[in-house]
Amino acid sequence: MIRIPLMLVLCLASASAGAQNLALNGDFDTDLSGWLIDPLVTQPTWANFDIGSAASGSARLDNSSATALDRIYPLEQCIALTQPGRYGIVAHGFIPPGQAGGKLVVSYWLSLNNPDCPLFQGVQAAGGQFITTINAWGRFEQWLTVEVPSPVPANARIKISLGIEKDNAGGTFHGYFDAISVVADSVFASGLFELRTSTKFGCRHAGAIAGTHKKTRDRCEVSLLQCDTAPPRSPRRRPETCR
Repeated sequence: MIRIPLMLVLCLASASAGAQNLALNGDFDTDLSGWLIDPLVTQPTWANFDIGSAASGSARLDNSSATALDRIYPLEQCIALTQPGRYGIVAHGFIPPGQAGGKLVVSYWLSLNNPDCPLFQGVQAAGGQFITTINAWGRFEQWLTVEVPSPVPANARIKISLGIEKDNAGGTFHGYFDAISVVADSVFASGLFELRTSTKFGCRHAGAIAGTHKKTRDRCEVSLLQCDTAPPRSPRRRPETCR
């Protein structure tokens, strides 16, 4: 059994709870403003369907691809790093029942020098996760610890991509995203890239994608169960529009 000091758990919880959300319009209150929209796929829409508040909304993603297992990323956002330390990424997804198979996808790319975001340049770490919860809101959570020089490089970015993948050819599969957040927490900065993943489904994996890295255990987690992950796919280089 792994014993975790209560004071450490409380410290982690309080440090993250008061952090500012760096993602723009992560709650999709009235529209999709602040997000980059891929003009080459089925367009995402704002929906009057929210994870918690009837006064807010969410982003609806549709996949109408004629090809099976096709993944698209209709919504993306580039978020500037503000300090060294831990960064937490949280997203929630909902899949309505009565559809053919499919899944929602949350992917991220981290770079200390990416002036061309949302295109790819100088990626140091990348990863992601499927959300497969049907008729309920599923949760994705990812923590990274990042060392950056001072002052923080102007082009240091975390890119968040919200995607949807359809199992079968033809037809349409849809789902919703809401309550997206990226928060900075410098309490446990370590100087190394560390990936810590925990989800409400009890799954966990760790390990950096590239660069100096080490495997690490989340301080508030005892489960070592493996889970399916959604490795990011590099979409076509294309123009982006912002609403």
